Amino acid sequence: MSSVDPPTLGRRFSAISLVLAPLFLLLSAISLPSLASEPGAQIDVVSVHHGNYYAFVLFGIVGSIFLLPAMLAIMQTVQAGHRRLGVIGGGLALFGSMLALVDWGGELVKWQMGVPGADRAQMVALVARFDETASSAFVTQLSGLTFLVGIVGLAVGLRRGHVAPLWVSLGLVAGTFLNLVGFAVGKIVLLDASGVILLPAMASIAWHSYITAVASHPASDHMTLGLNAG
Repeated sequence: MSSVDPPTLGRRFSAISLVLAPLFLLLSAISLPSLASEPGAQIDVVSVHHGNYYAFVLFGIVGSIFLLPAMLAIMQTVQAGHRRLGVIGGGLALFGSMLALVDWGGELVKWQMGVPGADRAQMVALVARFDETASSAFVTQLSGLTFLVGIVGLAVGLRRGHVAPLWVSLGLVAGTFLNLVGFAVGKIVLLDASGVILLPAMASIAWHSYITAVASHPASDHMTLGLNAG
């Protein structure tokens, strides 16, 4: 029985994460027929599409979990040519990804608020308080802003290091921007577009930076990638 050395295993996990993260976020978006930003409309969407909303949240959480190793993978790729952009951009993107999980937790609470039989007026008031409270809104806004700035830094690093084509860098930024705007204005079509753009962009990074490297140097390549520490 043959064994896989840790560096190769780390590359494979990084490549898989780069594909699964946008894939699950796309599945999250297409699971829900509509989205809303106004508290009353949010409760109505959850009530009418209760099962779909749960799938929306569940896929979103899984996608955000895979974003963590995916951002580490892009960070390591950028660091090879531009250490500062890799550290700063990757650090901000990772921080934003972790805060996003907190935001998805809030969506899971909203799913429970829309359960059949719940008092609609009370739930609407609770959602309004949750969304409009400065401390709650701050987490969401900080998550989106730090992730977007981090992605821009990583995208610039990818181009300067000539490790990804221009369309990949533009796709990362455009897909991230559409995702943030989609949540802000409550437009599911923007989330759909975000997933469609991010999936090929991140899959391209996985292929060119990891799969090709493994195929070309299956035994001798010992780069530290993804979550691999040595």
